[in-house]
Amino acid sequence: MVRRLSAWILCLFIVLGGLPLFSGCSSAPPLEDMVDRVIELIEHSYEVNVFLFGEGLPAYARGSELAEARYVYQNETDATYATYDAVMPVAGFHTIDEMKIRAQNVYCLRYLAALYETAFEGLVYEWGGDSQMVAPARYSERNGELQQQTDHQPLVTGRRIYDYATMTYVGRQNATQVRIRMDTYKAGDQNVLPVTLTLVYEDGDWYLNSPTY
Repeated sequence: MVRRLSAWILCLFIVLGGLPLFSGCSSAPPLEDMVDRVIELIEHSYEVNVFLFGEGLPAYARGSELAEARYVYQNETDATYATYDAVMPVAGFHTIDEMKIRAQNVYCLRYLAALYETAFEGLVYEWGGDSQMVAPARYSERNGELQQQTDHQPLVTGRRIYDYATMTYVGRQNATQVRIRMDTYKAGDQNVLPVTLTLVYEDGDWYLNSPTY
């Protein structure tokens, strides 16, 4: 009797106590439930890619009167410097926080962490209590004005077009991460290249964890 009772209690514990464990390992949503979100993320990523990886924001031409808003970035112990030009209002951004909000509507926070360092903070090398700015931030704010580094070179150019009709799951999926492959091509180039994107479930929705360029 004791053995049977113990077995019954054990089964009850597994059924009730094990539910959270099994729910945490639940499967990914059906692909058809992801299609609209994937398309939305990719379409919105184009604008974000421009200021994070591409040509950047429209700024006043260097040498113009308004371009004199640019300034030299330099700390007390570093000879590294960069000039910055004022971003035009037509860019649609007035602060770095506005740019971050737009990026966070597309990419997950874990992916953006490293990008924010190069785009908005600058890369600092530290050793023995000293530090040196080795790569100034691409964007900065001065006197309430958004500015962009003058001589920054784009990492990518052009737009990658995704054939949404070829969307398919690849590899292992779960309730918090999926991998989706599509045929793609660069604008003006019809050479097809399959690209796999990783999406993660974060703060109640799906976000890109890999670039779309």
